[in-house]
Amino acid sequence: MPIATKKPPSHVKTTKPVKKKSGMEGMGASLDDKFFALYERIIRVEEELSHQREMLIFIQQSVDKRFEAMDKRFETMDKRFEDMQRYMDKRFEDMQRYMDKRFSTLQWLIGLGFSLLAIVIAIMRVL
Repeated sequence: MPIATKKPPSHVKTTKPVKKKSGMEGMGASLDDKFFALYERIIRVEEELSHQREMLIFIQQSVDKRFEAMDKRFETMDKRFEDMQRYMDKRFEDMQRYMDKRFSTLQWLIGLGFSLLAIVIAIMRVL
């Protein structure tokens, strides 16, 4: 299908169609017409390439914005994770102090129990 019959995209500027000459003039002018058609195609291709370049720049900018948003999300998740880690460490240390206190109290009670039991056994032997 010749390029002249195709409808150009909406963002490509169109030029006036070339009228073909008839007779002998047409023979000499056909090279000019072909040159002009080729030149017009080159212009359309360049315009399309510049439009595609603009679209690629726009897409790259939107992707960059998305990555920035994802970076912010990851930073907030990291901060939240670090806060949770500090909270868990604090809870663990508090629980460890509480358990140390309980264990110490239990050790004293067991020691006192054995001491009292030893004293009672010694008194019973003496009597």
